[in-house]
Amino acid sequence: MADLAVRYFLRLGLRCDRTRQNFYGYPGLLRELAAPPPWVEVILEDTEGPLSAEREAELRPLYVQANQTDPDILIEKYRKHLDFKRTMLKKVGLEELTSQAMTHLSIELFREQLELARCLGIKQCETLFDCVFEPYDELIVTPGVPDLLVWSELHQFWFFAEVKGPRDTLRKSQANWIGTYWEKINGRFTLVLIHGA
Repeated sequence: MADLAVRYFLRLGLRCDRTRQNFYGYPGLLRELAAPPPWVEVILEDTEGPLSAEREAELRPLYVQANQTDPDILIEKYRKHLDFKRTMLKKVGLEELTSQAMTHLSIELFREQLELARCLGIKQCETLFDCVFEPYDELIVTPGVPDLLVWSELHQFWFFAEVKGPRDTLRKSQANWIGTYWEKINGRFTLVLIHGA
């Protein structure tokens, strides 16, 4: 059912991703946005003692950088990061993992992350992270999170969607999630009913 809804939203020109639980889907997107950009290697010294202003800026979460930096600059940095990785893989004889198609797909997925971050803005990125993940454990998705996150940077809107078939109803965990986070998500929730699927 959720796949039908995803196709529908994509045909409307919207971006959309499913939960797919912990490491994939929109929880994975949010987790990656909350981390430093992929080209920044976090080292042990970053967690101990004071940081220089330059290093602190490098370590800012991607969602902050996406909202404070031209996206084209970030995409170019990501492209250089991928080129570096491709060079390293070739050196160890793994050039089959370095296709142009994979590079293009990686860049498009990164662009999608930046669009989501810019659509949400800094404060809402932080709020959604708190709504989607268990407190004190960013690896576990909160029970009852909606099936889909839908957004459009072009139109500057986003919402969660729960998809139900003809005889489906909201589970208790889903109703609890909606009740708990309704105000935090500013009521940006819709129930998608699919009939005849």
